[in-house]
Amino acid sequence: MGTNLVNNLADLRQLVDEVGSPHVKPMLDTVPMYMAGESVEMYLSEFGDDLRHIHFCDGDGKGGSNMAVGDGVFPMQHYWDVLSRSGYKGYLTLELVVNRYYLEPEEEIRKCLERLEGMSAEAVQ
Repeated sequence: MGTNLVNNLADLRQLVDEVGSPHVKPMLDTVPMYMAGESVEMYLSEFGDDLRHIHFCDGDGKGGSNMAVGDGVFPMQHYWDVLSRSGYKGYLTLELVVNRYYLEPEEEIRKCLERLEGMSAEAVQ
């Protein structure tokens, strides 16, 4: 996990409620979401249009890794399909934090963008 403050949906709900500001909105990170056994559907159901930002990362399923889309074991196409069907309009960022990506980050981003384009085409079918 990347933090000891917010590691699951219940923690995030509590944080947003306790802060109580219309300027603080929740963010979904696919790595802690996966590790907590949660789903994109759960976050959309809990926060609706208040969900404004997603770290769209793949992972190794062992508690770490912010990997390029398609390099890990997460069901990224399913996540993409759920977001597409929901009409999600917020930010979606790639968070690549694996040492092997540091040498050629542009190549890794290009690879992610190509895979996202493929997911978009598949989601249409």
